[in-house]
Amino acid sequence: MKQLLLFGRKSEQKQEIVMLSPLIKETFKLLRSSIPTSIGMKLHIETESDAVYADPSQIQQVIMNLCTNAAYAMRGTTGSIDISLIAVTFGSMDLPEEHMQPGTYLVLSVKDTGSRHGRGG
Repeated sequence: MKQLLLFGRKSEQKQEIVMLSPLIKETFKLLRSSIPTSIGMKLHIETESDAVYADPSQIQQVIMNLCTNAAYAMRGTTGSIDISLIAVTFGSMDLPEEHMQPGTYLVLSVKDTGSRHGRGG
């Protein structure tokens, strides 16, 4: 929970220009060595323009927490975890949120086949 609280505090972040692809690939390798082999892992990076202004350690921590929770939800079973990074372009007529501006956005997602029950919810 502390990491999530820190994630929202601008004063404690060490933000810099970060290329997400190498960071995600590095995190994927770390996770692959620590998650049971009964859980498949896939990585999908479908963009080459992936520079963001962020705290790289916090992005890495969020990915690791999501994947670790997913693996915990699948304990004793088989399943898969998919990490993906895609670029999505929105025009003025198809913005998903009213506060957003038209343009290209990066979507980082972590999906798994674990049960909700395994997460305590």
